[in-house]
Amino acid sequence: MANATYDDVEKFAALMLEADETEDQTLFEEAYNGLRNLCEANQGTMVDHPIQWEVLADFTLDIPKAMQFYQQGLVIAKRQTNKEYLASLNFALAEQYFELEQQSDALTCLKEARKAAKKIKNQELRENIEHLWQESQPREV
Repeated sequence: MANATYDDVEKFAALMLEADETEDQTLFEEAYNGLRNLCEANQGTMVDHPIQWEVLADFTLDIPKAMQFYQQGLVIAKRQTNKEYLASLNFALAEQYFELEQQSDALTCLKEARKAAKKIKNQELRENIEHLWQESQPREV
C-alpha cells in the first residue's frame, strides 16, 4: 500500500477515535465519510488495500454494512495472499456472525482465521483468534 494511503487511513481512524472520545458526532461523520470516500476512490486500483476496508468496517455501526466492508477487504487479502489480513478479516467476520447468532458462518470464518494465523507474526491476533475458537467450542457438562 502506498504510504500516503496508509497515512490517510491512520489520520481518519485517529479522528474517529477522537470524535468518539469527545462525543463529536459531526467530526466522526466527516472522518468516516472521508475514509469511505478514500476506500471508494482506491477500489480496484493499485493502492486498494485490505487495511482501509477493515478500518472502515471497524467504525461502521450497521453490522451488515460492516460485514460488506470486511468482505471487500477479504477479497483483496485473498488476491494478495496476505495472511495477516486473511486472519484479521476472517476473525472480524466471525465476531460479527457470532453477534448475529449465525454460528455456522462464524465457525467457517474462524477456521479460516485460524488457518491464516498459523503463518503470521502478530501474536496478539493469534491469541485472540484462539481464544474465540476455544469460547466457541461446546462445553462438556
